[in-house]
Amino acid sequence: FGEHIDLTASLLNTFLPLEDGRLIINIQYVSPEMMPETPTRKNSIVDVRCKDTAGTVFLVEMQLNWDTDFLQRVVFNTSKAYVKQLDKGKPFHLLQPVYSLNCVQGDLHKGLSEWYHPYQLVHIYHSDRVFDGLKIVFAEMNKYEKLAEKGCSKRDLWMRYFTEMTEKTRKPAP
Repeated sequence: FGEHIDLTASLLNTFLPLEDGRLIINIQYVSPEMMPETPTRKNSIVDVRCKDTAGTVFLVEMQLNWDTDFLQRVVFNTSKAYVKQLDKGKPFHLLQPVYSLNCVQGDLHKGLSEWYHPYQLVHIYHSDRVFDGLKIVFAEMNKYEKLAEKGCSKRDLWMRYFTEMTEKTRKPAP
């Protein structure tokens, strides 16, 4: 994705829970490394970090070797990208949302058959009250691979690309 901004924008538009009518068109890549303010704090590196012209930050991670710490790393990295937007003395209203897309090869939610998992911060008792700062999506590739019937939506086509294409594939299946 590092060389194909249009493909990255397509992937993000397809998977992220963007508000109605919003499309990511123009993005720029920024360093995937998020350095801490002090050397004693933890450093963060993601696979892809980019932002659009409005300043909205997007993170993309591909996790093929599953480990249980991955969930905490995703929340840590997403939160870090959110707080790193403001310099000292800047007003909070300048904060833009941060979206994190995570394609995982592992069983994130044992017992659930769904492979697509969007998260956001919501009020515990009033789920219509949403904090728009952080949005995290997990796509479980192994659950998608096991589906007997696969659709033709853009999301399905991306998942088929991730789960069916190999270095030997020269032509995608119909």
